[in-house]
Amino acid sequence: MAPSDIFLVLGIVLSFFLSIIVMPIFRSIAIRIGLVDKPDHRKIHQSHIPLVGGLAIGFTVLLTLLLLARFELISSALVKLLGGSYVLLIIGAIDDKKDIRASYKLVVQLLCAIIIAMAGYRLTSFHGILGIYDISLVAQYILSVILITGVINAFNLLDGIDGLAGGLMLIGFIILATISYYIGHEFYTLLCLIVAGSLISFLRFNVFSVKLKIFMGDAGSLFLGFLMIGIAIDLINIASKDAIGAEVIWLLPLIIAVFIIPVADSLRVYFTRIKNGNSPFKADRSHIHHLFLELGLKQTKVTFIISMLSLSIVILAFLFHFIWTLDIILLGIVAILSIMYFILNINKQVNEWQQKIKQMESQM
Repeated sequence: MAPSDIFLVLGIVLSFFLSIIVMPIFRSIAIRIGLVDKPDHRKIHQSHIPLVGGLAIGFTVLLTLLLLARFELISSALVKLLGGSYVLLIIGAIDDKKDIRASYKLVVQLLCAIIIAMAGYRLTSFHGILGIYDISLVAQYILSVILITGVINAFNLLDGIDGLAGGLMLIGFIILATISYYIGHEFYTLLCLIVAGSLISFLRFNVFSVKLKIFMGDAGSLFLGFLMIGIAIDLINIASKDAIGAEVIWLLPLIIAVFIIPVADSLRVYFTRIKNGNSPFKADRSHIHHLFLELGLKQTKVTFIISMLSLSIVILAFLFHFIWTLDIILLGIVAILSIMYFILNINKQVNEWQQKIKQMESQM
């Protein structure tokens, strides 16, 4: 094992154990200052849960990087990516405590997205998707800012039951770490493994602990969503600079598959709300995890099913890129998700009809 590989292993191990130590401390502080999630009609939990998972992850990631990272590998663009991530971590923590208006949060997200897009974290090509390759500079900025803010909010919206956002992000960062290692980007590999180690620790408290349960909070979903999409965009750009661009052929399906469930779910929810005459930002119980809960499944089973679905899509996207074009792969993924949503929505409507019938019978 090369010395650099030892540091990579040390990164995930150290971040895991540091998080195990840090998270109960942050939990105690959160309870004292009232940084907790209170139950309401939309939420599953019935007690006050500390919203410090994201803050603890952010602290652990920074501490581990300071201990292990080679700072000569950190470019000015990387500084902006990390800086934007921690700005969103702080904004998310303030929102967890005081409920910032959605428009204010969106402005900060857009500013962070614009800053890293200007630093080079932007889409420069469609790489043949829908027959499109190069795109204009203006389109690069517009599409990149929309994509970055969209992914951030997609993960934020998906953080509705124990382990779901954390589990999908864990899969995502492990995939990104694998890609980074393959193409030789040492810092991204270390960073992704550090985040993965901290996420594993978080899931131990979020899913498998009753007395010490914590939630990720907006701080965590904004911080990690921004970091993940920034790294993903840069990895695509790095791979596309290969002499023949061969790396992008297998890398793109993997990266798209990592984000497909949260992004597809958020787009579906926004569209449904607008179609029904509601604000796209009005919270409801129509997300993918709510639909699975309508089947009578427990939270842990729903989290496991959706996580395995995400992992299966990643694996299939990689395997099928050998025989199919990216357009066909995307069409197949969309078809599978559409059929799944159709079945889940039918079940939801049946449950609603049964409840209405019971109410009518009780009033007779």
